Amino acid sequence: MLAKCLPRSDSAKLAVILFCAAITCLSACTGSDDVPEPTLAGPTVTTSTEATPTPDRSWEKQFTAAQLAAYGEALGRLTAYQSEVIPIWSAGKATPEAKKLFMTYFVPWQLYYGQLEQYEKADIRLDVRDRVIDSRATRAKVASGSSSVSIRQCVDQTATTGTQGGEMLPKASTTPQLVDVVLSQADGRWLITSISNSSKDRPCAV
Repeated sequence: MLAKCLPRSDSAKLAVILFCAAITCLSACTGSDDVPEPTLAGPTVTTSTEATPTPDRSWEKQFTAAQLAAYGEALGRLTAYQSEVIPIWSAGKATPEAKKLFMTYFVPWQLYYGQLEQYEKADIRLDVRDRVIDSRATRAKVASGSSSVSIRQCVDQTATTGTQGGEMLPKASTTPQLVDVVLSQADGRWLITSISNSSKDRPCAV
Protein backbone atom coordinates (compact mmCIF):
# COMPACT_ATOMS: atom_id res chain seq x y z
CA MET A 1 0.00 0.00 0.00
CA LEU A 2 1.14 3.56 -0.64
CA ALA A 3 0.85 4.43 3.02
CA LYS A 4 3.54 1.86 3.74
CA CYS A 5 5.82 3.35 1.10
CA LEU A 6 5.55 7.04 1.93
CA PRO A 7 7.12 7.18 5.41
CA ARG A 8 10.39 5.59 4.25
CA SER A 9 13.21 8.07 3.72
CA ASP A 10 15.21 5.86 1.35
CA SER A 11 14.64 7.37 -2.11
CA ALA A 12 14.93 3.97 -3.76
CA LYS A 13 12.02 2.71 -1.68
CA LEU A 14 10.06 5.85 -2.52
CA ALA A 15 10.60 5.40 -6.25
CA VAL A 16 7.28 3.63 -6.60
CA ILE A 17 5.55 6.93 -5.91
CA LEU A 18 6.31 7.98 -9.45
CA PHE A 19 4.14 5.23 -10.81
CA CYS A 20 1.30 5.06 -8.30
CA ALA A 21 -0.35 8.13 -9.68
CA ALA A 22 -1.87 8.57 -13.08
CA ILE A 23 -2.37 4.97 -14.10
CA THR A 24 -0.91 2.55 -11.58
CA CYS A 25 -1.06 2.52 -7.79
CA LEU A 26 -0.28 1.20 -4.38
CA SER A 27 1.92 -1.84 -4.49
CA ALA A 28 5.59 -1.78 -5.52
CA CYS A 29 8.24 -0.28 -3.23
CA THR A 30 11.44 -0.83 -5.21
CA GLY A 31 13.51 0.86 -7.87
CA SER A 32 16.96 2.42 -8.09
CA ASP A 33 17.71 4.02 -11.47
CA ASP A 34 18.43 7.74 -11.61
CA VAL A 35 16.17 9.81 -13.82
CA PRO A 36 16.79 13.03 -15.78
CA GLU A 37 15.61 16.47 -14.69
CA PRO A 38 11.82 16.64 -15.22
CA THR A 39 10.00 19.24 -17.27
CA LEU A 40 6.74 19.83 -15.46
CA ALA A 41 5.01 21.98 -18.07
CA GLY A 42 2.60 20.22 -20.36
CA PRO A 43 2.94 16.51 -19.45
CA THR A 44 0.78 14.13 -21.45
CA VAL A 45 -0.67 10.66 -21.30
CA THR A 46 -1.20 9.26 -24.75
CA THR A 47 -2.00 6.16 -26.63
CA SER A 48 1.06 5.26 -28.67
CA THR A 49 1.99 7.75 -31.39
CA GLU A 50 5.32 6.06 -32.02
CA ALA A 51 5.90 3.28 -34.50
CA THR A 52 4.70 0.22 -32.58
CA PRO A 53 3.33 -3.13 -33.74
CA THR A 54 -0.34 -3.29 -34.61
CA PRO A 55 -2.20 -4.37 -31.44
CA ASP A 56 -3.43 -7.94 -31.35
CA ARG A 57 -7.25 -7.94 -31.57
CA SER A 58 -7.76 -11.69 -31.42
CA TRP A 59 -8.86 -11.39 -27.78
CA GLU A 60 -12.07 -9.68 -28.93
CA LYS A 61 -13.41 -13.00 -30.25
CA GLN A 62 -14.17 -14.21 -26.73
CA PHE A 63 -16.60 -11.34 -26.07
CA THR A 64 -20.05 -10.52 -27.39
CA ALA A 65 -20.87 -7.28 -29.18
CA ALA A 66 -22.57 -5.99 -26.03
CA GLN A 67 -19.53 -6.82 -23.92
CA LEU A 68 -17.19 -5.09 -26.35
CA ALA A 69 -19.45 -2.03 -26.32
CA ALA A 70 -19.27 -1.95 -22.52
CA TYR A 71 -15.49 -2.28 -22.73
CA GLY A 72 -15.35 0.65 -25.14
CA GLU A 73 -17.36 2.84 -22.78
CA ALA A 74 -15.27 1.84 -19.77
CA LEU A 75 -12.01 2.41 -21.65
CA GLY A 76 -13.18 5.86 -22.69
CA ARG A 77 -13.87 6.69 -19.07
CA LEU A 78 -10.45 5.43 -17.99
CA THR A 79 -8.71 7.38 -20.73
CA ALA A 80 -10.49 10.57 -19.68
CA TYR A 81 -9.33 10.12 -16.09
CA GLN A 82 -5.76 9.43 -17.16
CA SER A 83 -5.70 12.72 -19.01
CA GLU A 84 -7.50 14.91 -16.48
CA VAL A 85 -5.48 13.76 -13.47
CA ILE A 86 -2.09 14.80 -14.91
CA PRO A 87 -2.07 18.42 -13.66
CA ILE A 88 -3.25 17.25 -10.24
CA TRP A 89 -0.23 15.00 -9.71
CA SER A 90 2.01 17.70 -11.15
CA ALA A 91 0.75 20.25 -8.59
CA GLY A 92 0.75 17.71 -5.76
CA LYS A 93 -1.97 19.55 -3.83
CA ALA A 94 -5.12 18.07 -2.28
CA THR A 95 -7.40 20.87 -3.46
CA PRO A 96 -11.22 20.93 -3.68
CA GLU A 97 -10.88 20.63 -7.46
CA ALA A 98 -8.74 17.53 -7.06
CA LYS A 99 -11.25 16.06 -4.62
CA LYS A 100 -14.06 16.66 -7.12
CA LEU A 101 -12.14 14.81 -9.85
CA PHE A 102 -11.60 11.73 -7.69
CA MET A 103 -15.25 11.78 -6.66
CA THR A 104 -16.18 11.89 -10.35
CA TYR A 105 -14.09 8.93 -11.42
CA PHE A 106 -13.61 6.62 -8.42
CA VAL A 107 -15.44 4.49 -5.92
CA PRO A 108 -14.31 4.54 -3.20
CA TRP A 109 -12.87 7.97 -4.05
CA GLN A 110 -11.58 8.52 -0.52
CA LEU A 111 -8.79 5.97 -0.98
CA TYR A 112 -7.33 7.65 -4.05
CA TYR A 113 -7.79 11.20 -2.78
CA GLY A 114 -6.02 10.05 0.37
CA GLN A 115 -3.02 9.11 -1.76
CA LEU A 116 -2.87 12.68 -3.03
CA GLU A 117 -3.00 13.98 0.55
CA GLN A 118 -0.04 11.72 1.35
CA TYR A 119 1.83 13.12 -1.66
CA GLU A 120 1.22 16.68 -0.48
CA LYS A 121 2.55 15.88 2.98
CA ALA A 122 5.63 14.26 1.45
CA ASP A 123 6.15 17.20 -0.96
CA ILE A 124 6.02 14.99 -4.05
CA ARG A 125 5.51 16.28 -7.58
CA LEU A 126 5.12 14.14 -10.70
CA ASP A 127 5.76 14.85 -14.34
CA VAL A 128 3.51 12.16 -15.80
CA ARG A 129 4.40 11.08 -19.33
CA ASP A 130 2.94 7.58 -19.33
CA ARG A 131 2.20 6.06 -22.73
CA VAL A 132 -0.52 3.44 -23.12
CA ILE A 133 0.74 0.93 -25.68
CA ASP A 134 -2.15 -1.51 -25.59
CA SER A 135 -5.51 -2.00 -23.88
CA ARG A 136 -7.75 -5.05 -23.82
CA ALA A 137 -10.65 -6.47 -21.83
CA THR A 138 -9.94 -9.48 -19.63
CA ARG A 139 -13.49 -9.72 -18.25
CA ALA A 140 -16.81 -8.10 -19.12
CA LYS A 141 -20.15 -8.49 -17.36
CA VAL A 142 -23.16 -6.81 -18.92
CA ALA A 143 -26.31 -6.55 -16.84
CA SER A 144 -28.93 -3.88 -16.32
CA GLY A 145 -27.55 -1.45 -13.79
CA SER A 146 -24.59 -3.61 -12.75
CA SER A 147 -22.15 -3.94 -15.63
CA SER A 148 -18.42 -4.24 -14.94
CA VAL A 149 -15.28 -4.52 -17.03
CA SER A 150 -11.70 -5.50 -16.26
CA ILE A 151 -9.08 -3.87 -18.47
CA ARG A 152 -5.42 -4.82 -18.83
CA GLN A 153 -3.08 -2.19 -20.23
CA CYS A 154 0.53 -2.27 -21.32
CA VAL A 155 1.92 1.05 -20.08
CA ASP A 156 5.29 2.63 -20.76
CA GLN A 157 6.06 4.77 -17.71
CA THR A 158 9.77 5.14 -18.33
CA ALA A 159 9.50 8.84 -19.27
CA THR A 160 7.61 9.74 -16.09
CA THR A 161 9.73 11.56 -13.52
CA GLY A 162 9.18 13.08 -10.11
CA THR A 163 10.69 14.94 -7.21
CA GLN A 164 10.38 14.89 -3.45
CA GLY A 165 11.36 18.09 -1.70
CA GLY A 166 12.88 19.25 -4.97
CA GLU A 167 15.15 16.20 -5.26
CA MET A 168 14.82 13.71 -8.09
CA LEU A 169 13.30 10.31 -7.33
CA PRO A 170 14.59 7.19 -9.09
CA LYS A 171 12.45 5.22 -11.49
CA ALA A 172 10.39 2.26 -10.32
CA SER A 173 10.59 0.52 -13.70
CA THR A 174 12.65 0.74 -16.85
CA THR A 175 10.40 -1.33 -19.13
CA PRO A 176 6.67 -1.15 -20.02
CA GLN A 177 4.53 -2.84 -17.37
CA LEU A 178 1.10 -4.50 -17.17
CA VAL A 179 -1.59 -2.61 -15.27
CA ASP A 180 -5.02 -4.00 -14.35
CA VAL A 181 -8.05 -1.74 -13.94
CA VAL A 182 -11.62 -2.58 -12.92
CA LEU A 183 -14.56 -0.30 -13.72
CA SER A 184 -18.19 -0.73 -12.70
CA GLN A 185 -21.29 1.03 -13.95
CA ALA A 186 -23.42 2.85 -11.39
CA ASP A 187 -26.27 5.27 -12.03
CA GLY A 188 -25.51 5.25 -15.73
CA ARG A 189 -21.82 6.15 -15.43
CA TRP A 190 -18.61 4.15 -15.27
CA LEU A 191 -16.53 4.41 -12.08
CA ILE A 192 -13.04 3.06 -11.47
CA THR A 193 -13.12 0.61 -8.56
CA SER A 194 -9.47 -0.41 -8.61
CA ILE A 195 -6.19 0.29 -10.38
CA SER A 196 -3.39 -2.08 -9.51
CA ASN A 197 0.03 -3.24 -10.51
CA SER A 198 1.99 -6.03 -8.88
CA SER A 199 5.03 -5.45 -6.69
CA LYS A 200 6.70 -7.96 -9.01
CA ASP A 201 8.07 -7.06 -12.41
CA ARG A 202 5.31 -7.53 -15.00
CA PRO A 203 6.86 -6.52 -18.32
CA CYS A 204 4.75 -6.42 -21.43
CA ALA A 205 5.70 -6.59 -25.09
CA VAL A 206 6.18 -3.31 -26.89
